[in-house]
Amino acid sequence: MSNTFGAVIRARRKQLGFTLEQVAKKAGTHKGYASGMENGKVNPPAWKLVQKLARILNLDALDLIELGWSEKAPSPIRDRVRERLQRDNPLYLATIVVPEPVKPDMTLPARKVMG
Repeated sequence: MSNTFGAVIRARRKQLGFTLEQVAKKAGTHKGYASGMENGKVNPPAWKLVQKLARILNLDALDLIELGWSEKAPSPIRDRVRERLQRDNPLYLATIVVPEPVKPDMTLPARKVMG
């Protein structure tokens, strides 16, 4: 499970059924930049864009910017921010962050023998 700024944005966007292009357009940015945010390829956006994203995705803007910029901080600060977000609002990260993909079980169930 990942609690990064980009993972939270992506998970929430998908949870609400928005495409990357729709969110980018509503936020007034480019699809490529929105993709870069989700994939951690660019720095977290400026405050005005975070406010727009928070409004579109129905997230708390202060929590979002804190999460995003804490990723640039040393690990003790990063960990503290994530712990606080989970403690103050346990559903914030837990409900919107998509778990790591599960590999399908390719084994076949045992056949029931008719007697």
